[in-house]
Amino acid sequence: MLGSIALRRQKEPAPAMQALDERIHALEITAEVEKEEVAQEAYYSERDLAAFYQDVLANPFEDEAELQVNQQALRKAEAAEDSALVQAMYERFNVEGTSSSSEAANANSEKPVQVILSRLESIVLRLEATERLVGAEKTNFPISILTFRECEALVRVSARAKDAHSAELTLDLMKRTGLPLPEAALTSVLHLYARLGNSAAADRFVETFLSSPATEDQRHFHIQAHIKATPKDLLPTSALDLLHSYESQNIPAPIATYTSVISTLFHLPSSIARGQAWDLFSHMRYVAHPDPSVDLYTVMISACAYPLKSSLSSEPEKALDLWTEMTVDHRLVPTVATYNAVILACARDGTKEFVSEAFRLARQMLDSHRDAHGQSAYRPDRKTFCALLEGAKRIGDLARVRWILAEMTKSQEGLEEVNAPLDSGVNEEVMMHVFNAYAAFKPPFIRAKTVVLDSPVAKARNPEAVQAQQASSQASSESEEGSTGDIVPDDNPSPRFSHIPPQTHSEVLGEVKFLFQSIRDSQGLPDSKFRGVKITPRLITAYLSVFYNHSSLRASSDIFRTLFEEVGVPRTARAYVEALERCANARKTRDSGSERDYALSFAEELWRDWVLLEANGKHPGTEKRLDARTIERANAAMIRVLTLNNDLDRAMDSVRAFAGRYKPENVRRPPPKPLLRSTRTILGGASRPLVRMTGMTEVPDDYVPPVLLFKDLEVLHHRLVAYGRVKDIAYIKWLTKAYEWALRVRRDESTKFVPRAEAALPVAVAA
Repeated sequence: MLGSIALRRQKEPAPAMQALDERIHALEITAEVEKEEVAQEAYYSERDLAAFYQDVLANPFEDEAELQVNQQALRKAEAAEDSALVQAMYERFNVEGTSSSSEAANANSEKPVQVILSRLESIVLRLEATERLVGAEKTNFPISILTFRECEALVRVSARAKDAHSAELTLDLMKRTGLPLPEAALTSVLHLYARLGNSAAADRFVETFLSSPATEDQRHFHIQAHIKATPKDLLPTSALDLLHSYESQNIPAPIATYTSVISTLFHLPSSIARGQAWDLFSHMRYVAHPDPSVDLYTVMISACAYPLKSSLSSEPEKALDLWTEMTVDHRLVPTVATYNAVILACARDGTKEFVSEAFRLARQMLDSHRDAHGQSAYRPDRKTFCALLEGAKRIGDLARVRWILAEMTKSQEGLEEVNAPLDSGVNEEVMMHVFNAYAAFKPPFIRAKTVVLDSPVAKARNPEAVQAQQASSQASSESEEGSTGDIVPDDNPSPRFSHIPPQTHSEVLGEVKFLFQSIRDSQGLPDSKFRGVKITPRLITAYLSVFYNHSSLRASSDIFRTLFEEVGVPRTARAYVEALERCANARKTRDSGSERDYALSFAEELWRDWVLLEANGKHPGTEKRLDARTIERANAAMIRVLTLNNDLDRAMDSVRAFAGRYKPENVRRPPPKPLLRSTRTILGGASRPLVRMTGMTEVPDDYVPPVLLFKDLEVLHHRLVAYGRVKDIAYIKWLTKAYEWALRVRRDESTKFVPRAEAALPVAVAA
């Protein structure tokens, strides 16, 4: 209708828009659900967390321990099976009708094997005779008489009984009858020769029975036999030659063999051997095994604690480089021994920087490798504590030393914790480090530097000291027990140390006396904290060093005269040398100006015994020869004692006597250089390393005779100048220069350096 208004019919929504709305609605519902789930806090129990992190934080050594247990079980089962087979063969071959019970076999373990082999040998002889008559080829054992498994059992049982003859006879019978020789049996015989140290038998066995190249285990045991056959004080040259021989055949020995040879070289008392060990390590990485094992890294890091150069106490930088290469570059898991090695290398450096690094590594060992239950994968042992004591004593940190000693004694008081130390009982080495720490400790309180504040003038000049004294007196009045009472009197049944280190020299001596008396009282007592400490010469020497630094010379000499006889220990060369050096450091202001006079009388008493000791040339009670450097220290100390007491005539007589015994011209001749230290490079058939880490000048000469240099006679020279004794001054100058020149010639000869012009020794000046 015109002019009227009509409603428009609404259109229905399109299907696409309806589907979009449904999706948006579904997303909104999902977002609300997720929001509610996030709002609820997730909760995990301790058991759930432990189960979750059980594999993540697993102990890396659990699998190795389980593997070792399984291998031991397999060896026991194999041994039982071999014994059963041998017993069965014994019953089968026992034609005499003797008892074949297990008790009879155990009573005489060699008899069954010998009976079996005698029967087999007679059978083989008859077979060989028959074959020679008919001209037939060799045949194996009849299967009804002896099997391949029974032959292996005979060899292994003989090897376990250390009966090499029976083992070789079994293999010989197998070889004569055409049976193949089992590799495991051959390896067991070589293992036996390695344990016995019979290198000649091992060489003969390899030449006779090994038709193919030796396996890794066979090469290892072959070289081990040569190492065991070499005396402990000689270089294992035959083992080194055999090692390089296998390299020339392109079948190098396994890395365990190199580890054993290098460890043997490091344990020899020779600089040449230790230098050869470093060279063999670099040579091995060049020709055989570029990536060392954890055990080999441990050996090399341990060697860094005892460097070749005597001027260095340790090489911590090299040790940390090897540590980083092992743990970071190669991602190898270190052992407790590896941690102990790197801690000792850092601790022996004696600087606060590396000693702190040693304690940091110890904390890392204990805290950085814990499993889900909080158990550490590494448990410290006695070597760990000794390494830490080595560092603490070198920086004079007596507080840490006392804390470590308390921890070691605490571990024996019935504490059975999971993370408790293993085998950490106190022994003689631990107490030696403790006494050395007390000797190096410098008490903070020195009576001679104390300022007396009784006079008004002193109080006016030191108002801060007066206030400090008043505060300390007030604090002491509040507490009757002072903090310096470190040691409880002897009548107390449970004496203890205070929580702070000793503050005076007398308190240091009191603690040391208490410790040593506790050691003496603990001898033979199984329940004592110091039951593992044996009183040895080096322990007494360390104990005396405390008195040399913190007590008077008279008190030290009294203990020196009586202590060795009381404990029944002989005096060593080191004890005499340290006592003479204490006399040489006597001061004229001590003991009311009489210390140097008393030092002279005590040094003369020591010198009478030392002359006999030096003439013998060996340490008391042993066959070990006196070190040349020890002889130098003793003579230099005696000369200094005579010089400080203005007895210049006797001092010069001592110098001339020393020059007569150890002439400068004898120093010039170096010992012959071993062939293995030759620097000539040979690519084929060489019996020495191709790559070296040590040069000729880096390896010290262990055979330099005793010498006297100017630093040893400097005090005598000054006194001679003061008294104007020109001839004696000229003789001292000639003698010291003669020794210096002889050392230079010796060095040039050892390095094969020939100077342009031959120079003679300086001409002696008439005294």
